[in-house]
Amino acid sequence: GKVQELGYPAPVAGCGDCHTKHNILPKEDPRSSIHPDNLEANCGRCHAGFHPRFLSYQAHPDYTDRQKYPALYTTFLLMGALLIGTLAFFWFHTILWWRKVYWEKSLQRKSGRARALVLPEETASQYVRRFSVRDQLLHLLLIISFMGVVISGFPLKYHEAPWADFFMRMLGGVAQAGLIHRISAALMWLLFLYTAWLSLKFLFPKGQGTRGWVHRLFGPDSLFPNLKDFRDVWQMFHWFVGKGEMPEFDRWTYWEKFDFFAVFWGMFVIGLSGLVLWLPEPVSYLLPGWLINVAYLAHSEEALLAAVFIFTVHFFNNHLVPNKFPMETNIFTGRYTLEALKEERPLEYERIMAEERLNQITCEGPGVGRQLYAAVVGLTSVLIGLGLTVLIFWAILA
Repeated sequence: GKVQELGYPAPVAGCGDCHTKHNILPKEDPRSSIHPDNLEANCGRCHAGFHPRFLSYQAHPDYTDRQKYPALYTTFLLMGALLIGTLAFFWFHTILWWRKVYWEKSLQRKSGRARALVLPEETASQYVRRFSVRDQLLHLLLIISFMGVVISGFPLKYHEAPWADFFMRMLGGVAQAGLIHRISAALMWLLFLYTAWLSLKFLFPKGQGTRGWVHRLFGPDSLFPNLKDFRDVWQMFHWFVGKGEMPEFDRWTYWEKFDFFAVFWGMFVIGLSGLVLWLPEPVSYLLPGWLINVAYLAHSEEALLAAVFIFTVHFFNNHLVPNKFPMETNIFTGRYTLEALKEERPLEYERIMAEERLNQITCEGPGVGRQLYAAVVGLTSVLIGLGLTVLIFWAILA
């Protein structure tokens, strides 16, 4: 229905394909094409090789009907709670953070005082490596794949929005948009699987077997949450309202760890539900057809959460917070100053100095070409993301 309303009827089934054009009868009538006894033959005209349990798919479900569709209703409530709860917490976190930093910067400008360096001037500008070339490439590919699934998927999700038709025509039509969506999704799956493999390598390095994996899992270089992260959240909110100092961070902050695990959660929900929607016939040999309805709802709502979270919360935390605005480039250049390391991650700085590893991570500053690349790719991504956010809320609120 959404595809037809966008003006592309050919690639999808229309009303007459299931109900037939000259034999539209009630579902209870044995002569009806949608009578339970006739569904296998009727669905088989378009779908091949499915298990009979595929037929429990609901063509026109109402996910707000608790009595008739309890699984869909429960999914709708759970996904809605996840969406609202996650965004409410992090938007509140973002607003308080912005107010705190902006207020302090305003007072600093008013007094005419320059920001004091935390290191001697001769060492503050020394550059150190933060991200490897591999990390930078993975992040770039993740940007491309994520933008690909959003730009190709949301015009169908919000097919009634004034901008949906423009995007579909720009992508070359629904069939081409579907191809872009699947290619982008496949790239995201590869990135996810490779990251999972890297995580296992981190926990179980070659030659050490399972020795020390618990320490590595909860250690300072791990992206796995620990008790300090929960204390940091509490202390951060105290700092927001002027009741204490900002917590001192190590290599990873609690919001960076949340970002990392949000991708894992998102890939299980969006990725697995996407595979169900992509391959419904073979999936029917494992799952009943009504789970396709659940997969569709979960896929749609989790996609909305992922897009809005990335384009608002993630962008603010890493780029739009006033002391970094308009862009934090270290994910694109792989490096930042020793001053930034000491100021933003003092515990990591202290570990590096205590372990005498500074010489191992010092490097030259980014050249003109790398700086230009970081600015163009970074700012373009942020602007596209913020533009898509406006379109999404336009569609929701219209």
